[in-house]
Formats: sequence, C-alpha cells, structure tokens
Amino acid sequence: MKKKLFYILFCFSILVTAQITNEGNPVSWNLNLKSNLTAIKMPAFDVDQMLIEDALNDKKGDVPWRFGKEFIVNYTLDQLEPQLDPQSFLRVSRNCIAQLKAIENIARHFNSRLKLSFSPICPHEVLVSRVRVPDFLKWIDGSIE
Repeated sequence: MKKKLFYILFCFSILVTAQITNEGNPVSWNLNLKSNLTAIKMPAFDVDQMLIEDALNDKKGDVPWRFGKEFIVNYTLDQLEPQLDPQSFLRVSRNCIAQLKAIENIARHFNSRLKLSFSPICPHEVLVSRVRVPDFLKWIDGSIE
C-alpha cells in the first residue's frame, strides 16, 4: 500500500512541476525575421596570404593559432554562381566553382576534359567537364590578357 501511495504521489509531483504555458505562441514566432535580414558583402579572402602569415606566426610561437571554421550556407551552386565575380570565379563542373588565382596547374585529361590543381591543395580531384571546357579556355585567355 505504501509503495502504491508513493508511486501515485511521485507521478502527481511530476505533473505538477511540468512546464507551464500561457496558452499563446512564443514572441519570436510572431516576428517576421526573414524580411528584416540584410545581406552582408564579405571581402575577398586570400588563402595564400593566410598560409604565409600562419607560417610566420608558427615560427614566432607567441601568436595563438588561427582556427578555420566551416560555415554552412543555404545556397546551391546555381544560386551562388551569379553572386560571384565572373572574372575571378567560374563554374567548372556541376559540383565545383573555381577561383582563377587558386588554379596552379591545368592538365589534359581523357575524354576531352581538363584536370585542375589548386594552391592550396584541394582534397578531391577537380575536372572541367567536357561541356564547360570551351568556356573555361575563354575565361583563362581573357584573364591572361
């Protein structure tokens, strides 16, 4: 009998201390936050300069390390491509946009494609698709002039 009474009181105490609501929506649900957001234009990022600075700082030893953070953006490459400077960036395949100054080497690859090497090193193989090779070559020629 004592166990049953203890169990009933325990269950009742859980219900009594449950979250209390004012029967309305949270304030943030009523705010239209998406219309208040503005785009921020970020400056161009020079990876080579960052690597040089890091190498110098590593030699000194008195400057703390810089940790890179990955930021997930809610854009597809199709949405991102028109926002980039076409003189500096080009879509080379369906899963890659290349920056001109990051390209270190261009090599012929089978099936009329081109293989790109980057500095700093890209963790995966980047191939210019057959369809995009003519546009890529025009882009490279335009940048050399």
